[in-house]
Amino acid sequence: YFFFASDIKIIENLPDNYTMANIGWPFFLSFIFKIFSFENTYQYMEIQKLTSVILSSLTVIPIFYLCKKFFPLKFCIIGAVFFAFEPRILENSFLGSSDQLFGICSASAITLYLTRNNKLILLSFAFAGIATVIRSEGLMLFFSFSLLYFIRFRDYKKSIIRYLPNLVIFFIIIIPVIAYQHHVIDSDAIFGRVANTISYHAIEHPNQTSPSGISFISSGLENYPKYFGWVLIPIFILYFPLGFYYFIKKIDLDKLTVLIIGIIISIPIFYVYSIHIQETRYLFSLFPLICLISLYSIQKIDERFKKPIILIIIISLVLISSISYLELKSKVQYQDEAYQISLFVNQNSKVVNDFYPISNYLEPIDIPMNYTKFKDLFFESRIDGIQTRSHITRTIKVIPMEEVDSLEKFILSKKSEGLTHVIVQENDQRLFLLDVYNNEHRYPYLKKIMDTSLTYEKYKVRIFEIDYKLFDKELSNFK
Repeated sequence: YFFFASDIKIIENLPDNYTMANIGWPFFLSFIFKIFSFENTYQYMEIQKLTSVILSSLTVIPIFYLCKKFFPLKFCIIGAVFFAFEPRILENSFLGSSDQLFGICSASAITLYLTRNNKLILLSFAFAGIATVIRSEGLMLFFSFSLLYFIRFRDYKKSIIRYLPNLVIFFIIIIPVIAYQHHVIDSDAIFGRVANTISYHAIEHPNQTSPSGISFISSGLENYPKYFGWVLIPIFILYFPLGFYYFIKKIDLDKLTVLIIGIIISIPIFYVYSIHIQETRYLFSLFPLICLISLYSIQKIDERFKKPIILIIIISLVLISSISYLELKSKVQYQDEAYQISLFVNQNSKVVNDFYPISNYLEPIDIPMNYTKFKDLFFESRIDGIQTRSHITRTIKVIPMEEVDSLEKFILSKKSEGLTHVIVQENDQRLFLLDVYNNEHRYPYLKKIMDTSLTYEKYKVRIFEIDYKLFDKELSNFK
């Protein structure tokens, strides 16, 4: 996202050397980048994160008005608080990803669609179009709105005439993106992507790496409820189950609309968990509806006790549970540890073994901090499908450790590639590296140059420099 947005800012045009399926977020981000003129590349990264935080914060506005459609003011405030202090949303906001822009657009689309005003419904289709450009899952909003439009307006002839402007505004937004994607990747990345996904997973095929057919459905049925239940913790687990009961107890057209939208936008989420992608962020698009439904239990609690202090206690519990969760699960400290380790490796090594996940932080360290030098990358020769980030000179070469069962074999096989250091972690899954961590005295040819076991909480890492004279001597003695 960062490189795509930077490319647009620098060359002042849409680049054609990316194979990115969803371009809405970096396209939006490029307009934000154009406002600023920094000398430090990292400041643009901070702007990207700040933008996502602001968008996440602003999402409470459509959620507030969504709740206002069903509840009095005091409950709407709690609904907004639910979202504002949901710990996963808070944590995800700092990643600078597309989730926040997609979230505010989809929440706005749903809120506007539930109005009785045709002009606002037209605007809801516009937001659905923008959401689709940001992430192709937004297409489910369009499908759900279209289906519900004909349910709501049952006079078939009149409803078609009324529906056409909505259809037009949706396609006016997505057609330029479809045309661009066809030019770059020879696919629209929206409708074609959906069709290919359905055809791929509909029937089981031999030698297929991803689940299909019955196994695809059973995998989704197993994982979707598991991850849905997981995102209810810690805030919604107390309120959503009871709230859902009262929500469907007396169903009406507006509630049916919310339910159908929730089911249809869950289809791509079901797909994600059917192919075993283990991330909870795909459920974030359901949070506006989860906030709304959870308020039905809050309303019942308020009716039962009829004391203002109860609502204050509920808000306090939300804040306490959110802060506690973040203290236990937050990755910010771990990210800083990983960055500091990678910085040390970058300054003291040349060729190392793979040490995932920390090794992922080596790439951003190599990005030119000086923005003038950074811009030069974008004027180098372009090759279709090769992102500009590939032009960055990598200081450290990382060698994968595949099909190796001993340290000696690894060093021997990679000596010709210039292997200089070995990096081991406390919880390493490769047993021979774990042995190095626990029994370094057995490896006299390894000189320890860094040990984080006493200073870092998460990443306990030891970095060794290989002394090839001692290694060759040790090897000859062994022989």
